[in-house]
Amino acid sequence: MEMLKKLKFVQYKPNTTNNPQLDRRRKLLDKLDEQIMLAQDRDFKPTRFKLTTDAAGNRVRVEVAKRVRRWWSIAADGKVQLTIRYGSRTIEFQKGKCAIELNTEAEVLGTLETVKRSVEASEFDALLEGMAAARKTARRSAASDKK
Repeated sequence: MEMLKKLKFVQYKPNTTNNPQLDRRRKLLDKLDEQIMLAQDRDFKPTRFKLTTDAAGNRVRVEVAKRVRRWWSIAADGKVQLTIRYGSRTIEFQKGKCAIELNTEAEVLGTLETVKRSVEASEFDALLEGMAAARKTARRSAASDKK
């Protein structure tokens, strides 16, 4: 009990506020972490759990490899083009420009880490907000077209 006397106890208050801006940022950071791991190790395969039925008919959890697509490609001139994706869409940094050009593939890791720091510093919030707003208006127009 002597150790417990050194601790400060408070009433637990769960975070019940829903902040979509933080959720979007967290989602992008998770995907950036996967890309950083992929840039460090080409054989990186994240895993996820999947429920399947075995031969006896029992439902079991099985760990399977998750498919991760690289966000960079090498152009014909040897330059590397890195895109940052949010969901299935690329983020457009300027009008018509959604790729970062790098000289070599070795620069990918450093650039991804720079982008990650930028996301953590909330510099991407306006871009993500714009993408979310565009998605909402597209949904509304699709719903009104069905009527």
